[in-house]
Amino acid sequence: MLADKTLVSTSASTFIVFASDAHYAPAMQLMSLLTDAPSSKIRALKRFGIVASANSAIEWLNINTVSLDVIQEYFRGAETAFVFIMPTDLSDVNQLTRSLLEIATEAGVRRFAWVAPACGAGTELGSRLTEAANLVRSSGLETLVLTHAPLLSDLLEHKKELKFRRTLSLPLGNSSLPWLAPDVIANGLYKWVLGELNNQPPELLTGSTQLIGQDIARGLSDVLTQTMNPRQFAQLRFQAIDLDRSGHIDAAELFPYLLDLAKTKRSLSLSPQGRVMR
Repeated sequence: MLADKTLVSTSASTFIVFASDAHYAPAMQLMSLLTDAPSSKIRALKRFGIVASANSAIEWLNINTVSLDVIQEYFRGAETAFVFIMPTDLSDVNQLTRSLLEIATEAGVRRFAWVAPACGAGTELGSRLTEAANLVRSSGLETLVLTHAPLLSDLLEHKKELKFRRTLSLPLGNSSLPWLAPDVIANGLYKWVLGELNNQPPELLTGSTQLIGQDIARGLSDVLTQTMNPRQFAQLRFQAIDLDRSGHIDAAELFPYLLDLAKTKRSLSLSPQGRVMR
């Protein structure tokens, strides 16, 4: 039960956060909230993704490059573990959940939050997620199982499709989905840590607005229009060229950009037959 829990201070606390992708938005936003507290430390685990954060309160470990003993030691001393299941984890969600639960229990972790996208009942993926969620609930730890609607931010995973094909495959038709913002998940988990939730979480965490494909297309168009603001476009180009972030562009930074620009212009001038257009 979540009711009648004592207030848990985030001061001088150590948290475990697992997300396969180091840049997974809900996990990043939760860590931002947790590190706002003084003396709070986070030990984050990932499978892939380059970590750009310079936050000294967050340690990172790639579970693909270390032994089980190292991961076990990483969990020791932490009171709470957060496990974010991403769509890329669904193929081995049961094994992943079981392994992290065993490690957390052995290391003395007291609280375990498991967050996953919702899948339709009666489907193979839905059955896998239900089995994994039941593993968490039966672990003997104080647990939170949270399933959520699709994240609108996940559309960013289709950047290449948008860039090269000028399309985004969303087979929604006129069906609508209650798309969710990552901060809703992060804020809910943070309240759970603080003991501020007085009732059980919803069976499915959803956004407040039902969106159909047309709504999403309109929103993406608005974002693209904003990014084409001349001043903002120039600023983004400057940041892309200024590799050392010095605030100044020198010849060593400018020449590679100009060469790349020239190559791009030439490729665009080629006809479908491969001849340069005159």
